[in-house]
Amino acid sequence: MTSAIASEFLFDDPRLPRPRRGTKRWYVEEWTLWRQLCLEHGGLTPPTMAKYVLGVSKQRVFQLIESGRLRSHRVFDREFVGCDELERFAQLDRPPGRPWHREDDAEVSA
Repeated sequence: MTSAIASEFLFDDPRLPRPRRGTKRWYVEEWTLWRQLCLEHGGLTPPTMAKYVLGVSKQRVFQLIESGRLRSHRVFDREFVGCDELERFAQLDRPPGRPWHREDDAEVSA
């Protein structure tokens, strides 16, 4: 058994406290999580790169994450978007711009 594989099993016990950032155990756990998420979600990309795929601003990507329309994962104390999720969202037929509302509509429905 190699040391990399053996180290995955050393820290799997959920009863152990979360390791401090910057320790060897923290890096091993974060790297293991990174590899697992990459396999599950077809890779991970930061929101600053996701904006180019979606054709929106970085702030809009974070808004989509906060609203729950785009799912993100926290690894190495940073947010990442799964490539499969990004591809799925990019294929949605979304109209550009802000939703249009007329003031007359509110009076008519009342």
